[in-house]
Amino acid sequence: MKANKDRAAQGIAYCNIAFAHEKLRELRKAVEYHWKALYIYEGEVALDLGKQSVAYANLGRLYHDMGDHQQAVDCYQKALTLAETLKDTDMIANIQEQLRKAGRSGGGWRSHLLNF
Repeated sequence: MKANKDRAAQGIAYCNIAFAHEKLRELRKAVEYHWKALYIYEGEVALDLGKQSVAYANLGRLYHDMGDHQQAVDCYQKALTLAETLKDTDMIANIQEQLRKAGRSGGGWRSHLLNF
């Protein structure tokens, strides 16, 4: 039990490091640390679907900012699936809005928004 709490705390620390890199506009490093957190959230702390959803949404936002629109859509869709599993209506609405914004700037991937 304590090991899971320690790993969850490590995941949160990775997210905080990612946010620090994002503030410094070191987006690739921010992506790296969000993936490290996600690895923890999907592995040993697998029951925390909320943290997984947030991590995927953060990755989607970063990939969008970096111009990698397909990777952004993939991450947003994973985040959306998890949020729907949790029935988290606030998170669902937030992710849908992010997909809409990404669709306006990404051009070719508006078709992903037809499901909404």
